[in-house]
Parts: sequence; C-alpha cells; structure tokens
Amino acid sequence: MSWEELPLKKETFERLRTGRHVSHTDGECYRALCGNEEEYREFFASLGFTLTRHNRDFFYLQGISGGSFSARAAVFFFILVESISDNGESVTEVLFDSPIPLNKLPHFERERYRKYMAETGVETEEAFENLLKRMQRLGFIEFQGDEGIIFRDPSYRFLDLCAEIAAEEKDKADE
Repeated sequence: MSWEELPLKKETFERLRTGRHVSHTDGECYRALCGNEEEYREFFASLGFTLTRHNRDFFYLQGISGGSFSARAAVFFFILVESISDNGESVTEVLFDSPIPLNKLPHFERERYRKYMAETGVETEEAFENLLKRMQRLGFIEFQGDEGIIFRDPSYRFLDLCAEIAAEEKDKADE
C-alpha cells in the first residue's frame, strides 16, 4: 500500500501531530492505525516522527514537544497518584473504573500541592480548567458531564512515569 492510500491519513496525522494520543475510543482513526501500523510507522518516519504503540494499546508520536504542558500534566498526575495512594486506594481502579468529580480532585487541598501546581503556572481555577481541557484534547481524559472526568488509556504514560520515579526513590532509600 502506498502512503497516498493510507486510510484516514489526514485525520490521523492531524490528531497525532498535535500531540493527541489515539486509543480505541477514537474509533476509525484507531482502527486505521491498527490495520496499517507498519505503513503509518514508515509514513511518520519520513516526516521525522516516531509512531509509538504503547503496551496499553494506544498510539502517539515521539518527537512532538509537549513543552510546559508535559510538566503541568506530570505534576497533575504525581499529585493525584500520591493522594489516591495516601487514601489506601488502588490508583488504577480510582482512575479508570468510574468518573472522578472535579470537586474531589486534590490539587488545591494541601499547601504542598498548591505550591507544586503554582510552580508549573497553574495557580487559578481557570488555569486548572485549561489544563484539564488540554488533557482532554490530547486524549488523556474525558469529561463525563456533571459526573466529572474519567481517565483514558493514554494516561498510563504518566502513570508509568510515576512508577519509574517511585522505583528510583525506593532504590535510593535502599542504598
């Protein structure tokens, strides 16, 4: 198959180019990637990108700079994971099994959390809402009306990062 014949090439390129993560909930674009993964991989490589398929079965492009968003989203996840763990709950169950009401997000509950958020430039409710909207556009979360937000599979990229950091901290403590 030639690159010109790739199904949904324009739509898929536009989604991934903007930093979006494409998962099974993205329907046709996801199916196009799954069915033509090698061809898409070659196509994106010709443009200087690396198409990556995460072990949780979603796609993203490496080589897309997330800039300050990546730092804000990472801090968002670190705080959330710490808060869930401190409550003795399963992180994956809390994040993926049912919506989390927006007023239950812990990011401004503790002074330490507020400080971390401020260090990334998220100091107001408006800035926090903008962060959530960007996370939605990029495929990490989905708004569930009045019920709050639910996390999509691409969120595992940040959870993997949290796990790596926790393992490094444990190794340092064991030394």
